Amino acid sequence: FLAKKVAKTVAKQAAKQGAKYVVNKQME
Repeated sequence: FLAKKVAKTVAKQAAKQGAKYVVNKQME
């Protein structure tokens, strides 16, 4: 089903954003 595919893509993007946020926090 399409919605499941979209949800997976959104989750992947969120994880990427979250990782970037964590790295930025550690850099400070």
